[in-house]
Amino acid sequence: MSRSRKKHPVVWCCGRSNKAGKRQANKRFRRIVHQRINSGYYVPVHVKEITDFWCMPADGKFRLIPEDYYYEKSLKK
Repeated sequence: MSRSRKKHPVVWCCGRSNKAGKRQANKRFRRIVHQRINSGYYVPVHVKEITDFWCMPADGKFRLIPEDYYYEKSLKK
């Protein structure tokens, strides 16, 4: 497979995974929902209402353009 190439050059820009952040966000969401069910306060419906996803460990992915320096290097598997 030495000649295989990726079709889309997508690279991580910072961090590796949001897995730990998502776990923490869902744990926080469940805790708040359980607390607010009996108290009569507003019960959130989605995790997005509680968590700021911009504060997750990974900032995300971005695509490289062909003029980039690392474009050919990023196409290798």
